[in-house]
Amino acid sequence: MIGLVENPGKEYLLGCYSTIESSDSKLLNVIFDDLFAKYQLDYKNLILMITDAVRYNILFYEELHKKQPHIVHFTCISHLLHNCVTFILKKFCNVNLLIKKLNTLIGYNKRLHSLFRELGPFKKPCETRWGTSIDFLIFLKNNFDQINKILKEFKNDCSETYKICMNLINNKTVYDGMVYIVRNYGFF
Repeated sequence: MIGLVENPGKEYLLGCYSTIESSDSKLLNVIFDDLFAKYQLDYKNLILMITDAVRYNILFYEELHKKQPHIVHFTCISHLLHNCVTFILKKFCNVNLLIKKLNTLIGYNKRLHSLFRELGPFKKPCETRWGTSIDFLIFLKNNFDQINKILKEFKNDCSETYKICMNLINNKTVYDGMVYIVRNYGFF
């Protein structure tokens, strides 16, 4: 929270709720009201709130903004970019599926993982490591022919994941979607 202070001085942590097991917008309301009452603060002095973009923070801000329309809310830029990547990949569901299935294949097969590593360093996509899906997609696009060859030689017909990967990797629309994403959003 950023706001106006009549007598600026040192910055202090106003409160810490380390025993919270789960959060929702109602709990945030209680926490903020408690802190503002405890330290005799006024909401009119709160100007800016910076949070991550989890749903309960957004809901809390929307509720707070109805009562205090002067407050501005920003989400952290890395979380915002992560949400953009997630949004983009939802628009290209087969590309997203290819990323997930390839991640599964290389996660369960050390030999396949080492063959991918021989092509160069890559980051395995991980939901909690923001941007890794785009990084992996760039790696996939840059090494597409070699990866396709590796997968054909790997040939694991009994694996449903392998079959899905091969169908997707041989689909021109998936390749075109991958190229489009990397060309237009690869800077994330």
